[in-house]
Amino acid sequence: MIDQLTLGIDISKLKYDVALLKDTKLKHKKFINNPKKGFTALFEWLEHHDATTAHVCIEATGTSLRFRATMSKMRRSSLRKAFFMPALVGLRYNPLIIELKKRLTAVGKSKMTIVDVATRKLVHIIYGVLKNGISFDENFA
Repeated sequence: MIDQLTLGIDISKLKYDVALLKDTKLKHKKFINNPKKGFTALFEWLEHHDATTAHVCIEATGTSLRFRATMSKMRRSSLRKAFFMPALVGLRYNPLIIELKKRLTAVGKSKMTIVDVATRKLVHIIYGVLKNGISFDENFA
């Protein structure tokens, strides 16, 4: 009986995550840099493990989940600075934003992401109050 080899390759911008499976069991795993030399390194690695014929599965990832996302710097920094402390106060005292914080913390968002989302929520609340000309009602939002 011939062993079934499966090669899984996750291609990202910086590297390949390569896994070689033999009869659905992980046998070897390697990270290879992504420049053109990476192809040569991949072929050499396969030859070293006697995997010249294998079923290949490739997944191209658009972004890497290992890197933390950053806040866009496209908007005016003076507004970001002006809303930073009110967002922190809202995270501590505003019931709507506290609930938002609990939801985001439960799904594993970083502290700065939570502050950014709280800032956006505050801007939406302020816009709604100014547009409609009524006072803030936490039951309405």
